[in-house]
Amino acid sequence: MRCGRWCFVISPGSIPLKSIVSRDVVFTLQEKLFGLDSVKRLYLVTGIIIQSGTTEYSAFVIRMDNKGVFLYKPYQKKRGKIMSGILMMVIAIVVLGGAYLLYGRYLQNKWGIDPNAKTPAYEMEDGVDYVPADTNVVFSHQFASIAGAGPINGPIQAAIFGWLPVLLWILIGGVFFGAVQDFASMYASVKNKGRTIGYIIEEYIGKLGKKLFLLFCWLFCILVVAAFADVVAGTFNGFATNEYGTWLFTDGILNTGFTGMTLNGDTWVYVTDGYISNTYTGMALNDYGWWYFNNGVLDLSYTGMALNEYGWWYFNNGLLDLTFTGVGSNEYGDWYFKDGTIAFDYSGTISFGGQDYTVTNGYAVKA
Repeated sequence: MRCGRWCFVISPGSIPLKSIVSRDVVFTLQEKLFGLDSVKRLYLVTGIIIQSGTTEYSAFVIRMDNKGVFLYKPYQKKRGKIMSGILMMVIAIVVLGGAYLLYGRYLQNKWGIDPNAKTPAYEMEDGVDYVPADTNVVFSHQFASIAGAGPINGPIQAAIFGWLPVLLWILIGGVFFGAVQDFASMYASVKNKGRTIGYIIEEYIGKLGKKLFLLFCWLFCILVVAAFADVVAGTFNGFATNEYGTWLFTDGILNTGFTGMTLNGDTWVYVTDGYISNTYTGMALNDYGWWYFNNGVLDLSYTGMALNEYGWWYFNNGLLDLTFTGVGSNEYGDWYFKDGTIAFDYSGTISFGGQDYTVTNGYAVKA
């Protein structure tokens, strides 16, 4: 995307933001900010967004013109109409019913099927293997065979891809693939004394063909079971709670190897070895910068100092501010910050917030 010298497109689901204040905000930067690298620019921009606030829009474009002005404009993504479940059911009934009456009749005539012909259940009735059954019983067996995975796989696929692709796949795939395959298999079985496809292949192709087909069926069943298990397990990414606390699960498995920040619903939380650490207070990193956590929850109201293994840093509204140059305070006193971190190598005098300070190795004392 081209939008001047550079721009960022930021998803509100990726970084925690507040509510909108105005639709267009212009920020003028000091000339020295032109020297910042791209990472610091990103921190600066995300900080500006948080301070101005917004989450109601799907994307933000931030452009800096040649005068050093940030142009920040939210772009609202229009929500599509919500599909009614009843309407989808009506569409499915019409399509499947029409396919049964029209396409099914076409296949029946094309294959020369005689509706009055006796099936092997009547011709070879023995009370054991060949037993006539009610039409509804036969239909129920067929329905269970082709729709068995539907209640499991259908909603999961809809959650991933949306309702339209899954609805089309079920209707089109069911009519022209699944139903035709089952119809052809049953008709071939009926025409061959009710035997299974394996025996039919042996009669028309040979024993080797039968063995290869049965091997394929066995491997395919393993693949189907594994695929269903993977699809179902893949949806269980999130948190679960027991008497010991709240835990992070990935692909249905407790993820004790994860330590860092992640979303729990709409809240950013800090996780230690797969466990939400309600006592953690400090810094955490994600793709958009360093953030400040208080008691395991992202604290966007925090402005002040924080320590990690790399040193002391200055946070503004919960986000590491690498543009901050001034004085920050903690329980040990006042400190001089340059580019967001304590300048331990600086000694001299400074003025900040209308107050003069004498700085010795980063430690500031009011003059």
